[in-house]
Amino acid sequence: MSSLQPRLQTLAQLIPPLTADLHKGDCGRVAAIGGCEEYTGAPYFVASAALRLGSDLAHVVCEKDAGTVIKSYSPDLIVHPYLRSVDNRSDRGLDEIGARIAELLGKMHAVSAGSGLGNDTNILQSVRRAIGAARERQLPIVLDADALALVAEAPEIIRGYRNAVLTPNAPELSRLIKALGVGGSAREMPADEAARMVAQKLDGVTVLCKGKKDVITNGDKVFVCDESG
Repeated sequence: MSSLQPRLQTLAQLIPPLTADLHKGDCGRVAAIGGCEEYTGAPYFVASAALRLGSDLAHVVCEKDAGTVIKSYSPDLIVHPYLRSVDNRSDRGLDEIGARIAELLGKMHAVSAGSGLGNDTNILQSVRRAIGAARERQLPIVLDADALALVAEAPEIIRGYRNAVLTPNAPELSRLIKALGVGGSAREMPADEAARMVAQKLDGVTVLCKGKKDVITNGDKVFVCDESG
């Protein structure tokens, strides 16, 4: 426990003290962008984890057919079924979707994107716009799962944005390595070196490579977490 104490003290500085002057939402408003007809659990876990860690409000921005399902999981989540798949796009265009998400992000403190998105082209286009909107507002953003495919396809959407954290597992890191022209694969080089090179190629974006040992790097400093669990 003694080795963790300095880290816990650092984390404690990030948590606002509770006072009678605070209102609901002052201690954190988080948006989880993800969820489609096939995958509804992942964005629920992201949003509910934010609440368990102390955020006041957790919003889920998901595909139309996922909205009712995610709402049924918990009354604590605020669900916005804004995204439209190719099959559902006729009733709402990308411009309208983008405007709604941008308006919502204007009220948020942090964003997560990618969990349970799937590979529908219409949904991914909307999420790409959402990443741009978060960046314009200088919001911290975590990109996971299917959002990492967007980064591999168009690295410029996140390159140089130091408020971004990418959380690839080994296969996702390998795809980023290939897309960025780093060379080799995550299995052919040490995880810390692979993650560091990806972070450098993205000009200082933080990469958290998940594995038996988690590697966290911004391309300059490298931190390895081997704590179990």
